[in-house]
Amino acid sequence: MFRILQESLTNAHRHAKTDRVRVSLEVGQHTVALNVRDFGCGIPAERLRLFQERNEGRGVGLGGMRERARELGGLLSVGPAEDNVGTVVSVEIPIVARESEDPDSSEPLRAQSTS
Repeated sequence: MFRILQESLTNAHRHAKTDRVRVSLEVGQHTVALNVRDFGCGIPAERLRLFQERNEGRGVGLGGMRERARELGGLLSVGPAEDNVGTVVSVEIPIVARESEDPDSSEPLRAQSTS
């Protein structure tokens, strides 16, 4: 999730032509949600459409963020802000519980079956 945040901030700095970004992180019972909103010029509509429909784009940034989210079992969305000023990158990742009850355990994290 850190790398998605990092890439979102990098994109805002490089492309959005803004000095203002809002970051929120919400931890729910089953998911962690990250939202990064810039207040810049936004992503051109055609480029955003190609990314959303075909995962196409000039750079690797958006595609890399989407792949990282998928690797964690989550979803990434990118779109214009509600007021059409800037871009919002949102990612939601499921929380993975340890099989061990010991929070200091060095055992790797494993997803618990939901069935």
